[in-house]
Amino acid sequence: AIRTGVVLGGAGAVDRLLAESGVPASRPLFLTGADAKLLAPHLGRSHRLHPGLGLLGIAIAARRRR
Repeated sequence: AIRTGVVLGGAGAVDRLLAESGVPASRPLFLTGADAKLLAPHLGRSHRLHPGLGLLGIAIAARRRR
């Protein structure tokens, strides 16, 4: 029950953040991280899973520092 509440609360927080920040629904939403698959079915807008996005960003930043 606690895990379900945390997942639903997280999805609600993402939905509210997007709604209040004025991000248009036409903008892509990427989910990354270990729990992205748990959160995905509970979001109120379309999205794409990108499991390696964080590591990709680190790799790009490391290349630019050379």
